[in-house]
Amino acid sequence: MRAGRLRYRAQLVDLSAQLQAVEPGKRWVDIRTKEGESPAPAGLRQRSLVEIRARHSDMFRPGRYLRHGDRLFHLVSSSDPFV
Repeated sequence: MRAGRLRYRAQLVDLSAQLQAVEPGKRWVDIRTKEGESPAPAGLRQRSLVEIRARHSDMFRPGRYLRHGDRLFHLVSSSDPFV
């Protein structure tokens, strides 16, 4: 990814204690799939290799979700490269 190439506007989604969707905000991200290394997803729980990059923010926490269009991504890790 080149610096500053955040092409997609994605919605962060979190679950409340009552399991209701809470939307803390939107962020610009870059979404890349690593094609050829895994088969096309056929179900909701099938893993596929996807890399999502964004400017670091405390809003990106493991356990939250990121929605772009009709796709929903589960955030499993977040790191700040300058720490």
